[in-house]
Amino acid sequence: MRALVARQPLRRRVLALVLLLTAVVLLAGGLATTNALQTYLLRRTDQQLSQLTHQTASALEQGEVDDARLGLPPEGALRFLVSGNGSTSALPPTWRDRKGTPVELPTADAQKIARDLPGSDPQTLDVAALCGPYRFAAMTLGDGSRLVVGLPLHAMEETVRRLLIIELAVGEVGLVVTAVLGSLLIRVGLSPLARITATTGRIASADLTGPGAGVRLRVPEFPPQTEVGQLGSGLNHMLDAIDGSFDARNEAESQLRQFIADASHELRTPLATIRGYAELSERSRRKGDLDLAEMSTAMRRIADESARMSLLVDDLLLLARLDQGRPLAHNEVDLCRLAVDAANDFRVRDDQRPIRLDVPAEALIVSGDEARLRQVLANLLANVHFHTPPGTGVDLRVVPDDGDALVAVHDNGPGVPTASMTHVFDRFYRGDTSRNRASGGTGLGLAIVQAVVDAHHGSVVLDSTPGSTTVSVRLPLDRAASLP
Repeated sequence: MRALVARQPLRRRVLALVLLLTAVVLLAGGLATTNALQTYLLRRTDQQLSQLTHQTASALEQGEVDDARLGLPPEGALRFLVSGNGSTSALPPTWRDRKGTPVELPTADAQKIARDLPGSDPQTLDVAALCGPYRFAAMTLGDGSRLVVGLPLHAMEETVRRLLIIELAVGEVGLVVTAVLGSLLIRVGLSPLARITATTGRIASADLTGPGAGVRLRVPEFPPQTEVGQLGSGLNHMLDAIDGSFDARNEAESQLRQFIADASHELRTPLATIRGYAELSERSRRKGDLDLAEMSTAMRRIADESARMSLLVDDLLLLARLDQGRPLAHNEVDLCRLAVDAANDFRVRDDQRPIRLDVPAEALIVSGDEARLRQVLANLLANVHFHTPPGTGVDLRVVPDDGDALVAVHDNGPGVPTASMTHVFDRFYRGDTSRNRASGGTGLGLAIVQAVVDAHHGSVVLDSTPGSTTVSVRLPLDRAASLP
């Protein structure tokens, strides 16, 4: 049964539950109403019976036994006396059945009724000769005889029976109306679920495998205070999260494709140069006209391009290791000493861009990989060398700041274009899309800076306007090394 119910649609199950509850309420209300009416009618019959009993007893004690003195009882009433010796005498008027035919109550039945009424409380007895149940009351008179008075209950039973018929008819009509209206209301109430189901069906049938794939559909908005509205809102939030995952995947795939294309481009140039000089040397050797000067130039160019390619591969391997979360060395590194070395190296390399160094007198110690932190400073200064005109002033500053070490490289060059601000830390990104070798390096410098700083649990921020560009690197100080 449970499995059968579970297979039914929600609409059918809700309607069945509503009809069941309605039937239970109607049944309970009908039983309560019938019981209340029956109790009321029986109490009223008992009142009539008590009144008639006392009225008859009073008349008998006064010796008035004629019809006029005893009074006219209700229709179908029965009164008789049972004397001490067991004889029975009916009191006028003559008792008649439902058809109005005079009926004489047998003596045995009268005696039995008197015996079955030991107390004064009314009781209901079903006597065959009376053709139905009667409500009887008895009273002992002064001479020892017993007065028995009975009223028929067939009128009360007929009233209760008609009430039951009315309740059944009203209940059936109510169930039919409830079924019709309930089905319509449930269908209208659950229609949002049908719309949500249709939307999820369209999502399930969509192609989510190709590049740029994503879940672009959303379920309709419904009032948020309703269960359907909360379900729809939850589904939309889930779809937003899925779309975010798709966007991140698509972006990662796009970056990977761009990374492969850029890496291939960067490696292809030195490989082509090496191959060209190698083929030139081989042709000269075959012709037997080797020129030592040309051979020396070819070897030098092959060595230069090999070194350049090796540097690029080293950078790519470094980024790959950092992406994999491989741990770096954690030694005490004095950033002030690194800044002094980086500034001296820059002066030797570039005498056309004056550099000013600002470091504190005391050492600033961080825990990290000295070689990688040196590379961070070298890359920041190399970025200035490649992207600023000669004569540009450079400031290298190392200061303590709010419990961290702040390294800032500032120049008054032309600045970073607005369109490039959000991409300068991307791998192989260069503002010059022509990739002219004279305009800069491979586009990995700032990407390595960010990867190394992130591996040291620090942060790097670029702030650039025309005439002022600052790259700020924040690294946590080594607390243990800072203690006296």
